[in-house]
Amino acid sequence: MIKKMFALASVTALTGLVASVAASGCSSTPSVAEEGGTTVSEAGDAKKPIEAGPEEEAGPTTCPTTDPIDATVAPWKPPAVSQGSCSEKMITDLVAFVDANKMAAYADIKKAVTDATCKACLFVKDGDKWGPLVEKADGTFLRNNFGGCVAVTSGKEACGKAYSQYDDCVSFACQDCADDAATSKCRTAAAKGACKGAAASLVKECPDNTALTACDDLAKTYTFEAAARALCVGTGDGGDGGDGGDGG
Repeated sequence: MIKKMFALASVTALTGLVASVAASGCSSTPSVAEEGGTTVSEAGDAKKPIEAGPEEEAGPTTCPTTDPIDATVAPWKPPAVSQGSCSEKMITDLVAFVDANKMAAYADIKKAVTDATCKACLFVKDGDKWGPLVEKADGTFLRNNFGGCVAVTSGKEACGKAYSQYDDCVSFACQDCADDAATSKCRTAAAKGACKGAAASLVKECPDNTALTACDDLAKTYTFEAAARALCVGTGDGGDGGDGGDGG
């Protein structure tokens, strides 16, 4: 459950995402194997129409789908930034809790953050803006917001949006793959096929690896750490910001 909700971060997966196309004047789409920013629903294996978000039941039945996907309909909200709300220790304590409680429910993970200010920054219901961990109206888990980290570290909301919609696109295209190996190959194929338009938008809005690599570095163990540090701690000192209490 924890792995499905938070997705293990890949330390090097984002590196080189757009370097090859940037070097060639953005004339082709990036080759992507697997990213740390994939959003996964609490149900884990529920099929998800891209325009409705991660939870609904519908979608392609091939790996990858060959039908072009309009990623511009994928949901996106600007990041809810409140740097200084959490200390680095609060984030590392939360990571330690997740590591020690692999079968914990999402509600238990929320309870593990005892500092009210930090908790309010980390867990945000779907609305005008998205926090690091986006929730449905009933307070249950909806998605990670890796794209929010990209928006903050790049200084361009358009870059974060392009990444988020691209990642949703390839995740949607590859949701019926049989295993991790098939999914990895599928995401590369989808970037050049069904999600070619989304890949081109990503290259246009994020013309180098800087923001993507920065967020990958912030996601030291789990994907959620990237946005948690960028939105709630602060990235000016490499993610080791603020000491607003011991929390967690």
